Amino acid sequence: MTITEAKRFYREDEKNYNLKENLEFLVWLEDVIRKGYKPFMNLDDMQKTIAFISEWYEIKYPEREMEFYEGIKDLDFLGINKISNAMNMNQLFYHLDAKSLFLMKADYRSNRGWQKPIYKNGSFIGWKKYSSVEINKKDKKNLNKFDHYAVEFDSHTGIIDMYFDLEDYVDYKIRSLEELLNILKLNYKEELDFSELEKLVYFHSCDLELRNRLLQCIALKLLYSKNTTPERGYERAKRFLNEFNKKLDLNLSLNEINELISKNYGSNKRLIKNMFKRNKK
Repeated sequence: MTITEAKRFYREDEKNYNLKENLEFLVWLEDVIRKGYKPFMNLDDMQKTIAFISEWYEIKYPEREMEFYEGIKDLDFLGINKISNAMNMNQLFYHLDAKSLFLMKADYRSNRGWQKPIYKNGSFIGWKKYSSVEINKKDKKNLNKFDHYAVEFDSHTGIIDMYFDLEDYVDYKIRSLEELLNILKLNYKEELDFSELEKLVYFHSCDLELRNRLLQCIALKLLYSKNTTPERGYERAKRFLNEFNKKLDLNLSLNEINELISKNYGSNKRLIKNMFKRNKK
């Protein structure tokens, strides 16, 4: 971009990465809260997350590294080692505060949790987090076995590990909490109280959407950063989205930043001149 185009680029920044100015985000958040969602972060916490991760990526991919890819070499730093490989996702998560880390990992929320050891070829390799959710019988007078059932699941994936006496209602082919909830809603509304499961699944869905919306805001903040040029801001934003998509198996879209960087930011006079040239052809 020319200097004039860059000025217009920054002038047209709607600052949607500032959540208190992002009307679409605020409307969405108000709507899901009205439907029962309880976010574990307030707007200030969310804004801090956006600021921290965007700053992390500006450090991870500094200006001189961006210049190098543009063919500009700083002779004072020819032998410098890149820090981008060291600043991987694990390092980023290690430096996040507890709330930001929980949001990025997006585990299912449950008051009942524990860890199980993981073994591979007989050797201990780590721990996996598990949680449980209870489903209760509505009619306490006619009990065959129990008045409630426990469902154990992987805290991160929501994949069911074990049912306790729920086989009277569902078979063991049901693997995810969402699938289980759909079966119960379809067939056992009158018999079972699965409100805890319903809340768990809804909260998780909202947590995922919240995370994705904040990540898109981070991409915008990187794109419009005044610490760089529009082209370098775009390159950082693109790398950021691609890395999160790869490491967390997400599907964050690059469409918004692609459209913003490719938009014509020339002056009206220049646009009219270009149109005149095209018409003459």
